Amino acid sequence: MSTLAKAMFILAFVAVLAVMMFGSQGPTLSTPPSAPVFINPWDAQSTFSYKLSFDDAGPNSSRRIIAHGSDNGCSQSTYWNCIKDPNGYDGNNTYVSMNNSVGFPNQFDDLIVNVTGWPTNGEIQSGLIELSCRSNTTSGVHINISISEWISIVSGGSGNTYLSAINQNTFCKSGNDFTNLTIYLSPPSVIYNLNTNAHPPNLMMFVAQDFNMDVQISTISLTIVVSSNASCSGANFFSNTGCSIQNFINWLQNLGTAIVRAIGWLFGWFQIAGTFFYNFFLIIVWLYAIPGMPSVIQLFVDAYLTMLFGILMITFLKILRGGSP
Repeated sequence: MSTLAKAMFILAFVAVLAVMMFGSQGPTLSTPPSAPVFINPWDAQSTFSYKLSFDDAGPNSSRRIIAHGSDNGCSQSTYWNCIKDPNGYDGNNTYVSMNNSVGFPNQFDDLIVNVTGWPTNGEIQSGLIELSCRSNTTSGVHINISISEWISIVSGGSGNTYLSAINQNTFCKSGNDFTNLTIYLSPPSVIYNLNTNAHPPNLMMFVAQDFNMDVQISTISLTIVVSSNASCSGANFFSNTGCSIQNFINWLQNLGTAIVRAIGWLFGWFQIAGTFFYNFFLIIVWLYAIPGMPSVIQLFVDAYLTMLFGILMITFLKILRGGSP
């Protein structure tokens, strides 16, 4: 171990030992700022978060639920309003029942609703469902969710699935009170672009329960993240040229933003370093006059600290002159 390393180690040891013995009377240290985070402007402008809403039952859908309540336009014919709760969580005031014992025996009874507000292009990266629900089944009711293009519930068909949460550990709990449930949605094996959606700006949300189970849902909210992969694909040369110029201008703007953020990021680390050295200086000053320390011992500590600083100074001078520490 070099002389510099030994001196720094002993100095740190003395400081730690003094703080442990007389820490309650130690100096007031500055709290360092949080570590800075660099935000990539290209990433920030390529992903967008959307809070989406529900507006109707969608094309060719059949109703398989029972609506309860009348606030905010909730009714059997407008059951999607029962789960929107624009004024906040309303519990028993409005909710829907997915119950195969009332009107729909011997079949799955699921909540099917139109989700509107989707952008016309971009790839859906993730989604977050927050719902308030309850069940009268002792073990709770397992919930699966998928978001896809609209298909006919009556005659069937096929459509791209954009997000799903299948066979996750997501259960509506048993009890009289509605409890919150968070479900994370992810794309299936294939990620589809929204520009292939046959019914923009709408998609079908399918909330499915286990067979022969009862569940009630009071509130649902959906937030999704879409990445923009816009490219220049105009109908002619001039539109493509204008698009390319705009993309280049956007790139320059992002570059300028990145430079400014990089300077701020470096300044944040300089602040942390400055706070560290300032606190170190406060501790050293405190070590030269430790409250409650017997004067004889304090003189020994002062002399020892001064000797360590002398060793450090000599070592640094050797380093500057090209010698070995």
